[in-house]
Amino acid sequence: MNKLEIDRDDKWLEWECKIPKLNFDSSWNVRIIPPFSGALIRFKVFKGDKYCSVFLDVFNNLGWQKKYYWGVLSHTDDEYEIAMDNVEELMNVIKSIVERDDERY
Repeated sequence: MNKLEIDRDDKWLEWECKIPKLNFDSSWNVRIIPPFSGALIRFKVFKGDKYCSVFLDVFNNLGWQKKYYWGVLSHTDDEYEIAMDNVEELMNVIKSIVERDDERY
């Protein structure tokens, strides 16, 4: 299968318009990473020694729910699933992880 067939079959160009815009806090460092394991996109958010990994599952490859969602995995192995369109909750979860004051982390 060539690149054009993959783009067409996965509808990547259509997804460009469907994925909501994300506004990251200016104190966070964001690293875009390859979309392995069936995610459409992946990135990591860092602040100091705290971080989380975020993926967007739109093909139902990674979770059991048949919906489009952001998966967030913290550096302490907490897991969250957030509806794709709920960007405010996504940013709040990321913030709660990377700006956590608890000394255990």
